[in-house]
Amino acid sequence: MVFYASDVTAHVVELRQYFSPMLMRSLGSTYKQISVELNIPIGTVRSRIHRGTKILNSLVEKSET
Repeated sequence: MVFYASDVTAHVVELRQYFSPMLMRSLGSTYKQISVELNIPIGTVRSRIHRGTKILNSLVEKSET
């Protein structure tokens, strides 16, 4: 699936708690680096990235229909 900047921008508000870890990961940070930087456990980093990605995929799919 291809994401366009306008789609991502339109849905960022719904992804607030997931946005920072997702952005940091997309910029190449490791889970450990994100965990240290945000002062949250690594498991939380992984779950936020996973859930945020699922939510973003769902929102983009809805906007395409």
